[in-house]
Amino acid sequence: LFVGLSEINYKIFCSLKQKGFKNCAFCNRTEEKVERLIEKEEVQHLPWNQIEQWPQFDIAIFGTKSPNFLVQRAPRLITCKLVIDLSIPRNVNPQIGRKAELTLLNIDQLNRA
Repeated sequence: LFVGLSEINYKIFCSLKQKGFKNCAFCNRTEEKVERLIEKEEVQHLPWNQIEQWPQFDIAIFGTKSPNFLVQRAPRLITCKLVIDLSIPRNVNPQIGRKAELTLLNIDQLNRA
């Protein structure tokens, strides 16, 4: 799941698509942008008003311009294994990284790797 149709999320999507990844989904505040992407690419759409369903995806990549956390806390039941927060300021509350069943990485950690 890509949250936000930012330039960085789109570049990551294109790279993954070239490597043969399928079943990608986008969730974006502006529905028209996602609809244009759906016309061009084979992607799924998670409506913005259903963003709380992010834990159902194996990987969630957040890259929006939101000034606040989009995700405050993880639900009890979670299937997501990896959350990547590429946003500044952060989209995902760092406390979520304390859940044993998932890994949370932010852009600073990725730059150091």
